[in-house]
Amino acid sequence: MADRSASDSILFAINRLGYGPRAEDYDALRRMDVNSWLDEQLSAPAGDDDHVQERLMSCKLRIKYDDAPDKWHGLDEMRPLVTLDKPIESLWTVYDPQKQMSGPEKARARQEVIAATMLRAIYSKYQLREVMAQFWHDHFHVNAFVDDHIATALVSYDRDVIRPHCFGNFRQMLEAVASSTAMQYYLSNRSSRAGAANENYARELFELHTLGRE
Repeated sequence: MADRSASDSILFAINRLGYGPRAEDYDALRRMDVNSWLDEQLSAPAGDDDHVQERLMSCKLRIKYDDAPDKWHGLDEMRPLVTLDKPIESLWTVYDPQKQMSGPEKARARQEVIAATMLRAIYSKYQLREVMAQFWHDHFHVNAFVDDHIATALVSYDRDVIRPHCFGNFRQMLEAVASSTAMQYYLSNRSSRAGAANENYARELFELHTLGRE
C-alpha cells in the first residue's frame, strides 16, 4: 500500500480521532502535519471555542406540554439553552424532582446537555476533546433517562466532572466521578449508611471503572 501523503494523513487522523473537519478548516488542516494537530488538540484551552459558544448561545430547543389542572399551565415555545452554566445548587432548586412539574420541564437540563454535546461534536475546533468526553461518558456511564435527579445533575456531571478531566489524571477523575451527584444517585451510593452499606457503587468501582472482574 502506498504511503499516505501528509494531507491525507491529517484528514485520516481527524476522521479517526475526531468527528471530521469543519468545512471552513479543511484547507488549513491539509497544510498541517499530524503531530502539530495533536499538539493543538492536547493543548485545548478550558471551555468552548468562540465558534461553539456562538452556536450554544443562539441555539433554541422546543419545549411543549399541555395544561394540567391545578398543577401547571401548558406551554409551547422555543427556549434558549439556559442550564449549561448554572451551578447544580441552582438547578436543584428549579428542577426539584419533588415539585409538581411537567415531564418536559424535568427533562430540560438533560435535553440541553444532549444538544450541547451535538453542537460541540459538529462545530468544535478541538475534536479530540469531544471524542474523549464521549469516551469517558461511556466509561463512567450514568443513565439520565431513568431518574429525574440524574437528569438534573447531568449538567454538572458533564461540565464539572467529565469534560475538565478528559486529558487529566485518572485518579483525580475517578475521585470526581465517585463524589458527583449524578453517580451518587445512579449507583445508589447516596443511600449507603454505616451498618447498612450499599455495595452497588463499590462493586462497579472495581468491576467496571478500574480493575475488572478478574
